Amino acid sequence: MKLARKMKRKAEKSAAKGEEKARTGYEKAKRDVYHATAKEIVMQNVAADEMRDRMTLIFLASAKAKFKLSAKVCDMLRHKMAIHYLCWKDGTVTVDDIRKILLDESGMYGRKGFDVSEYCMPLGKAQDSITLAKMETFNAITAIFMLCLLDGLGYKQKRMKGLYLYVTSIMDEIEKKEITLKDLSDYLKPRKKTVKEVA
Repeated sequence: MKLARKMKRKAEKSAAKGEEKARTGYEKAKRDVYHATAKEIVMQNVAADEMRDRMTLIFLASAKAKFKLSAKVCDMLRHKMAIHYLCWKDGTVTVDDIRKILLDESGMYGRKGFDVSEYCMPLGKAQDSITLAKMETFNAITAIFMLCLLDGLGYKQKRMKGLYLYVTSIMDEIEKKEITLKDLSDYLKPRKKTVKEVA
C-alpha cells in the first residue's frame, strides 16, 4: 500500500511539473509570437514608408521634367498626395475607389478613362508580408498620383499614360544606376536665383 501511494505521489508531482513546463513553454511561445508579430508590423510600416517616399519622389520628378512644372505646382501635388495617402492608409478610400474615379472622370468624349489597375503590381505574387506592403503602397501611390494629376491639374488619360511611361523609364535608369534618388531630390529643390538673374 505504501508503495502504491508513493508511486501515485511521484506521478502527480511529475504531472504537475510537466503541466508547469508546458504552461511556461506556451507562454514563452506566445510572447515570442507577439514580439515577432510586432517586429514584422514595424518592418512592414518601414518598408511601406520607404516605398511611399521613393515613389513620390520619382513621380514628382518625372512630372516636373515631362510637363515642365514649377516648384509651386510640385509642392501642391505633394500636399495633395500626402492627404490622399493618409486617407488610403486609414481605410477611408481604397485603390479600387480611386480606380473608379479615374475611369469615370479621365475619359473624354465617351471613351473609357485611365485604368490605373493596368499599371499596378499583382498582389498575389508577393512572397512575404513586407513585399506585400511594398506592392500595396506602390499601387496606392500610383493611383493617388494619377488622381492628383486629374484633380489638381486637370490632366486626362493621354497625359497620364505618357507620364507613366516616363516614370517607368526613370525607374529603369535608377535600377541601372544611371541616376540616383538624390539626383531626383536635388532636381525637385527650388533653384536659387543668382545675383545676375535677379538684376
